[in-house]
Amino acid sequence: MREPAVRIDEAAIKGRIRAALTEGTVDAFLDSVADIYQLMADIKEIRWRERTARFEFADLLAAARAAFADTAADAADDKTLELRALLDLHREITAEELDAWRATEQPEPIEGRR
Repeated sequence: MREPAVRIDEAAIKGRIRAALTEGTVDAFLDSVADIYQLMADIKEIRWRERTARFEFADLLAAARAAFADTAADAADDKTLELRALLDLHREITAEELDAWRATEQPEPIEGRR
């Protein structure tokens, strides 16, 4: 996944809101309202990234558990034991949880994303 583009300049947004409140002109107000649409787009992208990361984590966790299920715990080397210990830190993700995640509203992927 590529790094997220920084699109929001908080100082600039605060400046436009201050201008809208102090000047009271239509143009100043419209400038500050335009920021809302950019914030909404960023929230949509963050939701998409979080959802994608959640599914990738669930898939990786399931694959690792399946790989270790075939090996005997007592025949493991130090690195394998360390990985098993890390896997044990995370509880199993149930099929019901995955179904619930899939049933929630799915934001459309942003262009250029997989």
